[in-house]
Amino acid sequence: MLISGLLLTKEVEKSKTIKLSGCFLMNNNRFSVVTKFMLLLFFSDLLLAEQNQGNDNSSLAFGAKLISNYAKSAQALQIDGKTATFKTGGAGLRVEADHPLWGRLFISAGGGYSPSEQASFLSVTLSGAASGTFYGFGYERDFQLSPRWGAEFIADYVAFDLSGDLSGTYNDREVDAEITTDTTQKEISLGFRYSLSKSTSLNFGAGSTDWTLDAIADGTSGAIRATTEALADGSDTFKFIGVGFDFWDIPVSVTLKRSKLSVDNEVDLNTIDIDLTLPRNLWF
Repeated sequence: MLISGLLLTKEVEKSKTIKLSGCFLMNNNRFSVVTKFMLLLFFSDLLLAEQNQGNDNSSLAFGAKLISNYAKSAQALQIDGKTATFKTGGAGLRVEADHPLWGRLFISAGGGYSPSEQASFLSVTLSGAASGTFYGFGYERDFQLSPRWGAEFIADYVAFDLSGDLSGTYNDREVDAEITTDTTQKEISLGFRYSLSKSTSLNFGAGSTDWTLDAIADGTSGAIRATTEALADGSDTFKFIGVGFDFWDIPVSVTLKRSKLSVDNEVDLNTIDIDLTLPRNLWF
């Protein structure tokens, strides 16, 4: 599975480096409304928890999840005349510490490998293996609104690193390119959960993401050498819907997310997340 990818196209030139950049601002009014709503939820839920839990508020529970993610832009990004396809993915482990009053802190890490990836470079279709790693951390806070309804606030950061050596041919000449990509995502979201039963629930919500992308493609074709660097960043919104259920007494969650990426054009980014909560007796 590919960790993070950017496919670049450019005209053949000798030893040319191109830098791209973009900047997008968050909607301050929307952020202010969400912040005030979250503060209201937090303090009201905190008072309720203090009344109900008594002296158990100092307990700290640890947990772990197997996590997997795959995301790909539905269309190609246009970055200052270049074409780019955004792709992230991988599988790993998430470790978390949960406090009944203050919420949940977590860290995550993992990796991925794809034996066959394709990219367009110097107007040539290249293919080869790509691999990478990711790491992240974040904070979550659950709010019980009623016996069946709940809310969840999430703020997290994740970084993806990719490298791959791709090759192809053009007019009987071999073309080789080394591609490296660094991608970061900072997300904040508010979701709602409806419990259908003790082990089954539906969830939905929305949020905002700040992302950055730094990709370098260094290729050669005979005596011709070309280097392309793409720098881009943005702030975009997303929506998500998901389901939680038990599979052989193991809690599983599947979430589908639809977001936007905006550079010179705006494209859809489709994401799927699958998490499996590990039983505590496996590692404690």
